[in-house]
Amino acid sequence: MRTIDTYGISGAEAQDPQKAGDLEWLVTNHLGGFASGTVAGMPTRRYHALLVAAPAPEARCVLLAQVLETVTQKGSSWSLGALRFPDVYHPQGFRYLHRFQPYPYPTWIYAAAGWLLEKSLAMLPYKNVTVVHYRLLDAPGPLLLTLQPFVAMRHYHHVQQEKAGLYQQTAKSGWQVIQGPPGLPELYLASEAIYQKEETWWRRITYRQEAERGLEDEEDWFAPGFYNIELHPGDSVRLVAGSGDDTGVFHSGHLLSPAEAAGAAFRRSRARQAELLAKAGRPEGAAAQLVLAADDFIIKRGELVSVIAGYPWFTDWGRDTMISFPGLFLATGRADEGGAVLATFASAAEGGLIPNRFPDINIKPEFNAVDASLWFIYACWQYVKYTGEMVLAHNLWPVIRQILTSYRQGTRFGIRAEKNGLLRAGEEGYALTWMDAKAGDWVVTPRRGLAVEVNALWYNALRSAADLGAAWDPAFCYRCLELAGEVEKHFVPTFWLPEEGYLADVVADDGTVDKSLRPNQLLAVSLPFPLLSGHLACQVVETVHRHLLTPLGPATLSPLDADFQPLYRGNQRTRDAAYHQGCVWPWLMGPFISAYRRVYGRSDKTAAISRRLLAPLLDHLYTAGLGHISEICDGAPPHWPKGCPWQAWSTAEMLRLWVEEFGRAPLEMTL
Repeated sequence: MRTIDTYGISGAEAQDPQKAGDLEWLVTNHLGGFASGTVAGMPTRRYHALLVAAPAPEARCVLLAQVLETVTQKGSSWSLGALRFPDVYHPQGFRYLHRFQPYPYPTWIYAAAGWLLEKSLAMLPYKNVTVVHYRLLDAPGPLLLTLQPFVAMRHYHHVQQEKAGLYQQTAKSGWQVIQGPPGLPELYLASEAIYQKEETWWRRITYRQEAERGLEDEEDWFAPGFYNIELHPGDSVRLVAGSGDDTGVFHSGHLLSPAEAAGAAFRRSRARQAELLAKAGRPEGAAAQLVLAADDFIIKRGELVSVIAGYPWFTDWGRDTMISFPGLFLATGRADEGGAVLATFASAAEGGLIPNRFPDINIKPEFNAVDASLWFIYACWQYVKYTGEMVLAHNLWPVIRQILTSYRQGTRFGIRAEKNGLLRAGEEGYALTWMDAKAGDWVVTPRRGLAVEVNALWYNALRSAADLGAAWDPAFCYRCLELAGEVEKHFVPTFWLPEEGYLADVVADDGTVDKSLRPNQLLAVSLPFPLLSGHLACQVVETVHRHLLTPLGPATLSPLDADFQPLYRGNQRTRDAAYHQGCVWPWLMGPFISAYRRVYGRSDKTAAISRRLLAPLLDHLYTAGLGHISEICDGAPPHWPKGCPWQAWSTAEMLRLWVEEFGRAPLEMTL
């Protein structure tokens, strides 16, 4: 059985630029900043960089793109870096890659001509600082190690083109300081090695993944100079890179020493991992890896706590945060931080809506979601269920009350309860449900009217609120129960399709029924307060199982549907057309397993079947974003991973199942 602490890549697989280039690693700093790349050492995305700083979660910028290493011994040289240009790989350092292991931090071992060089990378927690550590494990004699840093100081969604005079560099207290375009923090570099200034540009570095996504895929990098050091067997050297502000190499205006920053990064990373596993009850195997993966998404936003929806390109989304909440915070023993997250989103609520997204670069929060606020109430209820603590629920009650009142009376985006209690939502030009793909003015899945999972969430929000507030607001809670009764009364007559044997996806305002077979209906069975039971619930689960379920989760549309898109590829518009029209979403395996076990009973037999169903997702921890579960996969076999390689709710739903469905044991990965 593979586990992340023993997992490694070596031999032909490590030296294959395609295979090793498809395996991606991630290190985060819990501010929204990160380092990422491929096992091959070759960047395939514009987001692959050794320091993506986050002065704020929504203001990420690339500072240090890459470091190319060269080993020289007895007149022979070996370049260990790897880059792709339009027609060639150069250099091809993957040819010397002996082994890579992702845990406890990314580590590469390169070998040639009798020498063995180890390279490891860590970030300083809560600092925009990356440390790359090199250690000469073995060699027939001394060798020269040359480190060439490459700079691409830019917003992380953009690429850089060569421009004369774009960069200036100076020396300061042992650091080499690179100043780039206005509005970006300076880059500070330091090493025990000797620095030699020699400015040059490398042109047309090519990003394969960006080309496949129909995006700008070439970039120019600035090289400010070289670091050189002679190493003997057993010697080490470090390169430290940090942003020139208080989120980086400064602390309260005091400039850190390079040795101070370098020494702390690996030590604190290991200590943090041990602390996280202790909080979670010391799980083993894949469960331990999921607990550590969850930590990558939990960030500080100033003094507040928030959640990054996915790396490398998502910021903090309300919907994703609340769906992920039980898995990220409650299953991992981090309820206090979870409470702070609920407070973060509650503090930004407007008109009965919590933010759907905190976007990039100091733009006001967006509120264009009907379900995020309902998931917020679900998260509050789960918090109380797990902790037994009512103080937070009482403090958040005004926001919960405002959400339900606004939804009942009507609020923005056409969100309002109908006379029969069901909740409708939608306006022209908006996608308000989780199926929110939009390309320009084209809303791919508008789903205006009565959406099936929105009404399941609405019912659960009413029932959950009645539970939470009964002690201090009984009259309001009674009205919630009355309204929930109306929803329950009209739900099946409105959505059930007797001939098809499943629930309609949407009922439009004019009564038109969208009979698309989608997994959204699972929430009517899986949520804490189900709207279906008995044979109807059984039919829903069986239909989804038979027509939508894949090894990596349910597909978003039946393959028999004329609108089914089997592959997620091409430009933005083409990809958006497939995003919720066939793509597989691993997070939906959570609702499926919960619905399955509710219908067939939480027995040893259903637990064993569920483990078998989840096994491919655990294997997926080793096939894309290492140690994580991807955002989406192709709808057609072999269901190649696509989208973000590191997605919060994909990981979180596995952790929720670990606790709620299996009582922790199965993810010690017999699962």
